[in-house]
Amino acid sequence: IINVFPDRMMKSPVNQFDIFPKSMFLDADISDGDEIIHLDSIGRKLLQFRRNTLYVINVSQEIEQFDSEHPGRGVEYSSQVCKTPNGVAWINNTGIYHYDGTKLISLTAGRLSRSFIKQLFVYDSFPVIAYLNDKDALMIVNSYGSQEIYYDMKVRAWYLGKANMMKEEAIKGALGNEEIVDENWDF
Repeated sequence: IINVFPDRMMKSPVNQFDIFPKSMFLDADISDGDEIIHLDSIGRKLLQFRRNTLYVINVSQEIEQFDSEHPGRGVEYSSQVCKTPNGVAWINNTGIYHYDGTKLISLTAGRLSRSFIKQLFVYDSFPVIAYLNDKDALMIVNSYGSQEIYYDMKVRAWYLGKANMMKEEAIKGALGNEEIVDENWDF
């Protein structure tokens, strides 16, 4: 009999990275029926992304401690999470977020409307997020490649990409008139 635990993380003994005894595991909330989609880390914090919830786990001690639980901050796919030089960023259907090891920040609250975010998920499309080191920016593209937006990490501003096919009034409504891009839609 093989037991499958989609919400369980296995642990290895100290300095034995390829050994996973059946007795060494970590369960966050086994009653929620939510499977683990992606694992990432920043410092001594482990981020466990499930479909609906993000768990932040402190792994600095011999016994792990759950620092926080963030309902509504999970992801559908691992490609919706990326590492940045000072944290982890991700997108889901409620917004785009960044965790720096101490605080979780919404990069879209008050800047991009929820309807704009939802447009990235239309027609069975799911957005992909990546960090662009040369621009110090996050790039979000829907899986069809028809919509592309950037978040400049230095100036903390959103910009439209070249592939964006949205109507001009929807762009103005989502971003306001404060964002500036050049004639090539670059920043």
